[in-house]
Order: sequence, then structure tokens, then C-alpha cells
Amino acid sequence: MNASPAIGARKDAGTPPPWSLVHGASWLTESGEILVVPGFHEEWIASHRDLVGSCANVCEVVLKKCWISVAVYSEGYVELFASRRCDPDIAGRIERFLAGNPGAWRNVLVMFMDEEGYESIKPEDFGPDGRLAGERRAALAGRPTSA
Repeated sequence: MNASPAIGARKDAGTPPPWSLVHGASWLTESGEILVVPGFHEEWIASHRDLVGSCANVCEVVLKKCWISVAVYSEGYVELFASRRCDPDIAGRIERFLAGNPGAWRNVLVMFMDEEGYESIKPEDFGPDGRLAGERRAALAGRPTSA
């Protein structure tokens, strides 16, 4: 897909473990790596050309790299910005990311670039098996749910 060999080669001190939820802004890559953005995304993008290539802004990174933009606010509120709703890889990454951080979030808003609207996910949307309930998973992946 859009894997970046430069990512695995980075040995930044204090890099969070894969799939971890970090307060503030970050990127969730296709491999689950978390790239912390200490300031504004555009500044980070401009100073990390080795990772993002010619991408000029958040939308281009989301579309071209298939990374998910993550913003974690106070009181467990999280915003995720992803490229395509109907992409099973993206839906799976979102599910794995949230399931791997129980108790660290209370409400998640997922926005997709390919359509208007959003999905709201809460901890109770996960079953005891640690997976999104079928209807919530279908909605996240853009499949019709039974009424």
C-alpha cells in the first residue's frame, strides 16, 4: 500500500508504542505506528518530508498516505479523520486502535473525506470480545445496517 520505509528506520526517543492513544495530535499509520505531532499538523508535515513526501496538508496525507489523523482532547474525546469509509483496512485500523485503548477514551467522532457526516463511537459499542458490535462495525465500514 503506502508504507513508508523511513518510518521503521526512525529511532526517535520517546516514540509511543504502536496503536497507543496519545493526548494531542498524532498520525496513525497503516502499520499502527503513532507519529506524535507536537504542534500544528501543517508545521509537522513541512518538517517531515522524509515521511510525507510532497503532501502539503492534512487532507493530502490522509488521502495519499492513508494515515488517520488523530486528535485526542480532554475528558476522553477523540476525533479521527480518515480517507474512505468503505475501506475495510481503515475500518479495521480504527477498531483495533480503539479496542486497544479501553478506558482511555469516552467518545470518538470519525470523519471520512469521501462523504459528509460522521460516525460516533462510544465504549458501549464494543462487545465483550473487544470488537465493535456488528451494526456499529457495518456503519463504520459504510455498509447498510438492518433496521
